[in-house]
Amino acid sequence: MKQLTIIATAILFITSAFGQSKEMERFTVKGTAKLIATWIGKTPNDVSGTLSSGDKIQIQARQIGATVFTIHNNVGKNLVQARGEDIKDEIIKVYEYDFDNDGQKEIMAIYSSEFSVTTVEVFKYSGGLSERVGNFNAQFDIVLDKNTIYLPFGSQGLGNEYLFNSDSFYELVYHDPNKTDK
Repeated sequence: MKQLTIIATAILFITSAFGQSKEMERFTVKGTAKLIATWIGKTPNDVSGTLSSGDKIQIQARQIGATVFTIHNNVGKNLVQARGEDIKDEIIKVYEYDFDNDGQKEIMAIYSSEFSVTTVEVFKYSGGLSERVGNFNAQFDIVLDKNTIYLPFGSQGLGNEYLFNSDSFYELVYHDPNKTDK
């Protein structure tokens, strides 16, 4: 009987640990972005982090969803309102990444519900002012390289790639200049 209890406890522990690990890995950001804050829906507490500018990022959860906002000089500004089908299945991560290499990092709020697509929102941010400059859908990976963001879908190497230039994202479309329609 004692062995059965130990085995059942071990299985429960492994299942619980695997579920948490799997949940945390719902999407992956590849590149040199800096993770500022992570909120997992099963966590009852709000979380916060500090941006490179010294301003704060806070993720607050309520029954209808979670809100990501910045705090500058004790004044809050909403960036994202994530509304999952079930808030306990939501994962939100906030990163900083300098897409235009101007020394002021953009904020990326990335969120996903268990059974939906991952959303990536990018904001220019300076002195408490924010402007949404990108809103993308992704599956599992978000790949950052210099001034581009690549969002693969499926397992066949296909995806969408966007170039950040002059405070805007532009979708890159590949074509062969040697082929013409006749």
